[in-house]
Amino acid sequence: MNERQLRLAYVLCVGLFLSWPSNAITSIRIGNDSMFSMFCAVSFYYLLRWYEFHKLRYMFFSLIAASFCVWTKTNGLILFGLIGALILATCIKEYILFRKKDQLRPLIAMFSIVFVIAIYFSFQSKIQETLSDPNARLIVGNANTLGPAFIVGKGPSNFLTLDLVKFIKTPFTHALEVDSGREYFWYYLFKTSMFGEFNWGRGTVPFAKVESALFLLLIIVFFTGLISFSKRKELLPFILSLQLFLTAMILFRISYPFSSSGDFRYIYPALLPFSELVATAVLYSKTKMIKIGASTIIFVFILSSVFFQLATIIELLGDKNHP
Repeated sequence: MNERQLRLAYVLCVGLFLSWPSNAITSIRIGNDSMFSMFCAVSFYYLLRWYEFHKLRYMFFSLIAASFCVWTKTNGLILFGLIGALILATCIKEYILFRKKDQLRPLIAMFSIVFVIAIYFSFQSKIQETLSDPNARLIVGNANTLGPAFIVGKGPSNFLTLDLVKFIKTPFTHALEVDSGREYFWYYLFKTSMFGEFNWGRGTVPFAKVESALFLLLIIVFFTGLISFSKRKELLPFILSLQLFLTAMILFRISYPFSSSGDFRYIYPALLPFSELVATAVLYSKTKMIKIGASTIIFVFILSSVFFQLATIIELLGDKNHP
């Protein structure tokens, strides 16, 4: 690895994340999702700092941001799961292998105290509401208000089926349209991660189809890179966070079988580690052909995303019904 390759991986990672099509949706959306994503990113940043330098102040900042994340949106609990998993990995390495017990006690105490306080202030009112109202939900408060039109299947076929041809040919999806692929978890999750549940207009269709095909290639790049990731301990937080986010979304879809349970609002925080791992696959690829191919796929996806955004602006400017 040289400095030039490292700079290339950095540019590809940042470019992929910043040019992601659904950024336009998330940035203007009025709700708690933007705040959730911000606290999630802050917590993850300081967690990476702690994982590298093992300074307690970094863990403290990460836990505080995670607490605000849970307070903003209950699925922020995933962050505490990620932090706890990394602490456990550190305990196994530092305590069992090296017997550094004194360094782990304040770390575990800090995690326990902040976690209890965060749970108390985030769920106190919800627990009281659940005790007084048997129909109230602790995790998803508005689940009872969703109509039957949102209900989808939760059998094995809903999680194991992905029509690749339809994924490329059908540019957009929708939570209420039966033929839009909403029944299938991965199809709906991947589509909404890029375009949400909206039809962006006729002028954006060609770019949406190209990006759909390139997205599938990005998945291949990611899995190709996993072979090189196995011995890279610095990538553990990224891999673990992506695994936890995906596992949580699968369990969430099973517990709440609604099409809207797997849309872009829940996948967006996972885009940061995904972008990092895809770009790192270029960095650690063992053959020059894979490096060039993966770099080209990422670059073309970024370029297509830019043209997609421009086509969206042109579409809005040409819409006379749009204010």
